[in-house]
Amino acid sequence: MLYADRDPGREGAKKLQAEWMAARKANRAPAVLHGARFEPLSVKPEESQFLGTLDANVNAIARLYGCPPEMIAGTTAGPLAYTSPEMRSLDLLTYTVRGWLVRLENAITRLLPSTQYARFNAAGWSGSTSRAATRRTKSPSGPAS
Repeated sequence: MLYADRDPGREGAKKLQAEWMAARKANRAPAVLHGARFEPLSVKPEESQFLGTLDANVNAIARLYGCPPEMIAGTTAGPLAYTSPEMRSLDLLTYTVRGWLVRLENAITRLLPSTQYARFNAAGWSGSTSRAATRRTKSPSGPAS
């Protein structure tokens, strides 16, 4: 970033820019003229540590709710980084959403007559994976219509 102590004006700014670009193209250090100074753009160590803290907070929240971190803008590391998005969605259903669905089913069942119960069809949500679609289309009876 180039900073000037005083306003170089439109022509002075154009001249500074032209000198800067010519020096960069020639792969040499530009001579900063007209009272301007150069400060490289960089992230200060305390700011980069803050970014790491934010990432740690996202991962902690994901652990608290049993949600995969990448579903709430966190990072994935290790072998889970190479799983498909549909398998990660199935993990979300299995390890996060299913627990809440069971609680909701139990609450609704308590409101119903004793001979009835409520159940969600979670299998319908997870049936959209590529493997399930392939099995449906290759079944002996043909694709479901």
